[in-house]
Amino acid sequence: MSTSLQQAQERSRQIESQLLAKLAETGQVQVADRIGVDQSTISKWKKDNHFLEIGKLLTALGLKLAEENDKVVNECDMVVEPSEMAALKTLARKYLLADELRGQRI
Repeated sequence: MSTSLQQAQERSRQIESQLLAKLAETGQVQVADRIGVDQSTISKWKKDNHFLEIGKLLTALGLKLAEENDKVVNECDMVVEPSEMAALKTLARKYLLADELRGQRI
């Protein structure tokens, strides 16, 4: 079995584990109510390994699970915290003021 296939299978199992943990935390009855199915449907999904299949699908699509309050960004995106932005603005303001006092233009 190739390394990439092994990694995909491991990622799928991790997603399944996350789904089942969140399901246990939230409760099958509440989840069933939220999605408009009977609790027995959720039990059947667990028994029939549907959560692993969902994990495989998400892995194949390159998607990950995130909590509602998670800050989700692309790996290539740069995240600037508010405190960092304030510091950057302060430095820019000081530079522009000093530049103006010297009579120089950027």
